[in-house]
Amino acid sequence: LRSLSTTAFPHLASCHNNQDTKGFKNTFIQYISWAYMLYIPALIFCFIFAEFIVVILGGNSYIDTASIFRVFVLYALLLPADRLTGISLDALQMPSRNFQKVFIMATVNIVGDLLAIYYTNDLAWVAFASVLNALTGAVLGWWMLEKTGIMAPGKIISDIYLYCADFITKALQKIKKL
Repeated sequence: LRSLSTTAFPHLASCHNNQDTKGFKNTFIQYISWAYMLYIPALIFCFIFAEFIVVILGGNSYIDTASIFRVFVLYALLLPADRLTGISLDALQMPSRNFQKVFIMATVNIVGDLLAIYYTNDLAWVAFASVLNALTGAVLGWWMLEKTGIMAPGKIISDIYLYCADFITKALQKIKKL
């Protein structure tokens, strides 16, 4: 995700500097689609085989933490949207918006952690506060991008789906030709 973000930023900034809103949107859709095409299969694997992965990494005594591991898989599912919306705001020369997003995320995370510790004293709920943190970042990021007018409201997710479906269809056609 860090590599995708690092390579996406200059492309997004270039599109913005050249006042190419269509190019900006297409670049954003391309990079976030790639992130999810890479992430989702791995996250599904991790979610299904959580106990096995925890035992491999920590040993049998940690098998009870598989539920916490699954919570972090949900957290990871939200990271591409959070990260790429944040760098997109920076590329649009709106770092103050990205700062607001990150500040609100940090507040949600801290308050969530404190409430989870105070009321449940359960690490799974502390981990879930991180999910709320990433969800806040993703939702705020989408909303802030839509407010710029570059991204059509409610259309980003369908554009990501269409990009992924088109890529997978073309890849399968190429495989069949082999």
